[in-house]
Amino acid sequence: MPQRFFNNARAVLASAIDDAATTVEVSDAVNLPTSLGENEWFLVTLYADSSQYGENIEVVRVTGVSGATLTVERGVEFEAVPHAAGELIEARPTAGTMDRIQTRIGETLLVAKSAPLDDRLRLDGLTYQVADYPELGAMFAFMVPAQEVVSGTPSLPGDGHAVAFSPDGTYLAVGNRWESPYLTVVNTSDWSVVSGTPSLPGVGNAVAFSPDGAYLAVVCGSAYSPRLNVINTSDWSVVSGTPSLPDGGNAAAFSPDGAYLAVGHTDSPYLTVVNTSDWSVVSGTPTLPDDGHAVAFSPDGTYLAVGNRWESPYLTVINTSDWSVVSGTPSLSNAAYAVAFSPNGNYLAVGYIDSPYLTVIDTSDWSVVENPLSLPGAVYAAAFSSDSAYLAISHYGSPYLAVINTDGWSVVSGTPSLPDTGRGVAFSPDDSYLAVGHEGSPYLTIAMEGPGDEFQLPDVSAPDPSLEYRIKAK
Repeated sequence: MPQRFFNNARAVLASAIDDAATTVEVSDAVNLPTSLGENEWFLVTLYADSSQYGENIEVVRVTGVSGATLTVERGVEFEAVPHAAGELIEARPTAGTMDRIQTRIGETLLVAKSAPLDDRLRLDGLTYQVADYPELGAMFAFMVPAQEVVSGTPSLPGDGHAVAFSPDGTYLAVGNRWESPYLTVVNTSDWSVVSGTPSLPGVGNAVAFSPDGAYLAVVCGSAYSPRLNVINTSDWSVVSGTPSLPDGGNAAAFSPDGAYLAVGHTDSPYLTVVNTSDWSVVSGTPTLPDDGHAVAFSPDGTYLAVGNRWESPYLTVINTSDWSVVSGTPSLSNAAYAVAFSPNGNYLAVGYIDSPYLTVIDTSDWSVVENPLSLPGAVYAAAFSSDSAYLAISHYGSPYLAVINTDGWSVVSGTPSLPDTGRGVAFSPDDSYLAVGHEGSPYLTIAMEGPGDEFQLPDVSAPDPSLEYRIKAK
């Protein structure tokens, strides 16, 4: 509840009140607000001006203003007492206000800009260790979720090539390369491997759960048939009647309403959209310029983004209302291996194999977001947290995993370093876990949010850009 403050605000009590009244009529108001926002309030002092220091003093909380009527909570500081007409009302500093500020700020000092660097911090959004400034760390929300590697997770039979959590977070599906059964489903309650799941014909290049969790789609590489496998999660049986792909499957995604399953694959038309009501192929979808290597629906289902290999523009965005290609989207510099929409629909992240390896697009006008960070190597997978606050990227080049704060697009620290190239990445539905499939044993790393170890000071805008305000913990 934000407290508001006013300079030289005053009024006169228009009529007498007893010690239980919750509305006050005022007159001759100066600098008092005419309205308050939701949950806003301010303090005023009522007193009789009949001695050097005033008498009959009471501090009340004003929670509403309607014309000359104030809605108040009585006896906030000093006991509630009756007041006569003509007593004065002033917005004064109070002991309660000072205590509230001190409690929220902690033991801090503003220090001169000429102070030694070790004795000051810039209020410009930089990040600091809680251990170095514990009092300030208590003041500000942790920016970085420290990542602790979960123990007891299974070692996979081969590279973790793709990962996906079920919508309720009960299961984690992992597509494997090189070693049968090419699909591992993990029970997240104890990280045990679920038995009875089918053995796939070959490399599990992509995994995707339907929004209701009823189905798990897995696509396999070129040398294996069938290349599209849809599994019923109630008994882990393979659904019959799904279409055959013209060549190896690379990517899969269900639409938010579960009506469609999009599959990117090698060989024309490079994209197959399946109607999940009868598993028939939807007609009228565009032929892509080359391999459909990544697919993602926007959170409202309006758009389907596809990352392409080998042929420019490497990114195709499709309007799902008529399956037409959206114009005006940016052309990338090389093969797009990852696409992901933020859950709030504001951004489309595209990972590709040429520097700077990541492009973030503003979906309101398909413009490229300024200043994307540069990563050490090709991005193979991307996933946003459910609150859109973080973007996880698995990539080539140590540390093989980057978690990015979407407020400023900076890489956060504290995430685990993987043993080799990161392939698949996914947040659990409640953001408690971050799963990464990778090359190098154990082929799967699961991180969970631990105690925050860093905090970020907010940006401060000064009237004069030359002014710098500094703050230091005592």
